[in-house]
Amino acid sequence: MQQVVLRSAEARRVLSGRRDYCKNGRGPFDTPIASICYCICQSPMHYSSYYAALDDKFGDQDPLPKSPVIVDLGCGPGTTLFALADWMRKRRKGSSRIAYLGIDISRPLRDIAWEMIRGESLFDESCIIMRESVEQVADADLAKLAHDRDGVIFALSYIVHQEFMHDMTLLASLMERVRTHTNDLDAWFLLQDANFADRPDEHTEIWPENRLNVLANRCDRLGYRLRPQKVRFAAPRVTITEDGQFRTEEAGPTDNVCRFFQKIA
Repeated sequence: MQQVVLRSAEARRVLSGRRDYCKNGRGPFDTPIASICYCICQSPMHYSSYYAALDDKFGDQDPLPKSPVIVDLGCGPGTTLFALADWMRKRRKGSSRIAYLGIDISRPLRDIAWEMIRGESLFDESCIIMRESVEQVADADLAKLAHDRDGVIFALSYIVHQEFMHDMTLLASLMERVRTHTNDLDAWFLLQDANFADRPDEHTEIWPENRLNVLANRCDRLGYRLRPQKVRFAAPRVTITEDGQFRTEEAGPTDNVCRFFQKIA
């Protein structure tokens, strides 16, 4: 990620952690500089936190599919994809065959994700599909991604708590379509998210009673049986030095990040 975002002169303007360019990570990420700000100020933290959650959940075990379709709603610059792919690569001592569907409304963030994916031996570019919205995902896209795969991973990070996801219709409809094209493949739901509402002046906890229960009810008929659970784990804090280097500080306990990882079908 450093190699991609730091080559831009605009990156120098946000190296000091000036998150105001992207409204403290809340977007909109509709300009190159807002997207670069997210990559520098927020994405390293989300990457490290997701990776740490995988370690915390699975330890030295690796029960995930060997050749998965990864579905990433709100993919941004591919933060969750790279955290998950790097975690699997470390345990498997090499690359895995990954098909990937990334969906994000921000064209600049999708462009950054694609720039990082290109040329990576971990990925077959013919099995990488990125779209602006769920509605733009064609049945042909899903059929192509599902070919010769052994499982599905819904890998989500910092998306479900956002205001527009309040009734979970968008995610549930995407899961239903993926289910149609992947038949009886093993499926995993790997969610990391903030444990607070989208607006900064709200302090109501939303996990797990609210949205995850809504999603569980909507997905039950698909055979995707989500069992909501609230957990805490030690999330690392990532800081960025003035020369653009990422430094992971010692992890500390937090109530503000939840993870919800389980096999769902």
